[in-house]
Amino acid sequence: GVVETMARGLAQAGFEVKPVYAAAPKGDDWDVWLVEHFDWSPEWPAGVVYREFFGEDGGFRKTKKVDPGFASRYAKLLATSDVKAQEGLIQDLDRYVHDQADLLFLYAPAKLFAVSNRVKFTPYKTTMLEMAETEVSKEVAAGR
Repeated sequence: GVVETMARGLAQAGFEVKPVYAAAPKGDDWDVWLVEHFDWSPEWPAGVVYREFFGEDGGFRKTKKVDPGFASRYAKLLATSDVKAQEGLIQDLDRYVHDQADLLFLYAPAKLFAVSNRVKFTPYKTTMLEMAETEVSKEVAAGR
């Protein structure tokens, strides 16, 4: 799995690795914590992903102090209602999060799904598999 692959890579690079399969770490006695976080809002990661890991009320924040650079950028973003101005602020926040490198965001590929040719389904960009706008033929509905 992911943990074993990362552990092997880190060990090959000369690091001591002790994988622990547990809940969220407590205190400061940890170096790498893998957590799956589902981005419910791919159009606005600042609110759904970044805030969770770096924000004052973030559910995944494990540092004792809030990063003032993140906090000031996020507050400015929340106080800005102009969409065009938000775009620049979001890009600035993206760069800041990237440059700080406090987290390694691992890409999770799209899940595979299949639909019978008796079902009318048009795939669309979404953060989860929804069967909205999906129809079955009259034959399928009638059990044929």
